[in-house]
Amino acid sequence: MSDISLSAYRNWIPPSDPKQSKPFSYTKWEDRSPEDRAASIKARADLAATDRRWAEEDRKIAADFKGREAHSRSVPNVQSLTREQALYQIEYMSELIQSGEAEKTTLYAAKGTQTTSNYRQYVYWLQQHVKELEGAGQSTLAQV
Repeated sequence: MSDISLSAYRNWIPPSDPKQSKPFSYTKWEDRSPEDRAASIKARADLAATDRRWAEEDRKIAADFKGREAHSRSVPNVQSLTREQALYQIEYMSELIQSGEAEKTTLYAAKGTQTTSNYRQYVYWLQQHVKELEGAGQSTLAQV
């Protein structure tokens, strides 16, 4: 790539015919038509404007949530969890229920296509899932 200037590399555009494609083919900015140059400038300006809009939206969202606590909690779908993940979720949800934190936030939980916002229902689903994974063996899970 030593024979390609930096400005030519930055302004590289692939040829419109794939059969003419070469590993380092490019069109120099000076060799491009005025229409191609204008289209390239407009595309770059549009991209920059879009980036600025997204950055501004990110700043607004960050400012809106600064200092706030979460008002909802989304948890993994029960059927997608391994036994270890389900056991961890049971322990975590049980702690939230026992500490009273569960009453402060809305829950979004699912088991397949069924949904619930009830922490205890989610824990029950998790317990049933663990039993299914263990082959309907004896569960040693604590009651919540």
